[in-house]
Amino acid sequence: INRQARFYLGLQTAISRSLTIGAGVSYAMYKGLPFFMPDTNHTFTYQDTTIQLANTYTLINDSSHVLNAHFDLNYHYKNMLQLGFNFDYYHYFTNENLLCAWYKPEIVAQFDAQYTLLNKFVFKLDFYINALAYRPEFINGNMKKQAMNPFFDFDFGFEYLWSKRFSIFADLNNFACLRNRLYYDYPTHRINVLVGVKY
Repeated sequence: INRQARFYLGLQTAISRSLTIGAGVSYAMYKGLPFFMPDTNHTFTYQDTTIQLANTYTLINDSSHVLNAHFDLNYHYKNMLQLGFNFDYYHYFTNENLLCAWYKPEIVAQFDAQYTLLNKFVFKLDFYINALAYRPEFINGNMKKQAMNPFFDFDFGFEYLWSKRFSIFADLNNFACLRNRLYYDYPTHRINVLVGVKY
């Protein structure tokens, strides 16, 4: 990706010792910004039968301009509680090669919470949503813009701080067990668990 120029105007301020708020607007110009498109020509052979897959994609690079509006709100209480909220709105200006910024969400919002108990036990909760994304749909050989369902994700994490250098953690991702799709006909994993150590 070649970002040729970016203009940014923003403000970050502290409402109190515990609460900060920020907002900003940016306008960026890219050359070679990647977009995915369904590959309708891709086939493979299975038992002497040619099959056309519906969930394969090809990459298209586009010279696009991106307008972004950002807002964030963060709160912390001593070393015990941290809360954060981020909201982004994107608007893509594509050239004549693309009808739409395929699969790029216009709205991305995220909420994070972390609570530390006795300086040993850390509990984390994350939630984010991608919304207003579009996919191409082919009807009688004509390509049209079709809205996709919003993408929700709920994550929970736990970490035990054995010492300053060593800890044990477990992350439970997508615990709502949602069958989300960032790309059409290409679902993500449902509930999944990651357990490990940090040193």
